[in-house]
Amino acid sequence: MAEIIDTLIAVIGSDIKGFTQGVQRVNSEMDSLAGRITRGGMNIAALGGIVTAATAPIAAALGASAKSAIDFESEMKNISAVTGTTGPQLKQMEQQIRAIGTASRYGPEEAAKTFYDIAGSVTDASVRMDLLEASIKTAQAGQADLGGTTKALISVMN
Repeated sequence: MAEIIDTLIAVIGSDIKGFTQGVQRVNSEMDSLAGRITRGGMNIAALGGIVTAATAPIAAALGASAKSAIDFESEMKNISAVTGTTGPQLKQMEQQIRAIGTASRYGPEEAAKTFYDIAGSVTDASVRMDLLEASIKTAQAGQADLGGTTKALISVMN
């Protein structure tokens, strides 16, 4: 298990596909361990202190981070399908969306979901990224729902 986490940590900064595969392996190992614990009638105390109150938040954070990364990649695949963008142009778009999302309170995954909505509704590709930024800034300023704000701005654009 420690070997998988070491690999996971090493891969995070360089290759999201490897990261995704690593997370899936960790999830599989955790599911397998949970099944063995349940079938064996063991309780958490029988694990010899491996799972403690101190490690639970770390595990939760890793799980949430992994899910977010996987969800972001899934949204980017949807964006690619809707826009027909591939290769270096998709990578550039991904970097822009990630940067916009990271700079906001919504995060990269929500930014990607929002861009997908925009890409599916606004035919002029040259205004999509600007509309994403405007939508996020407007929703943040008004402490409003990002999806509702985006739909309103799309309606105005169309």
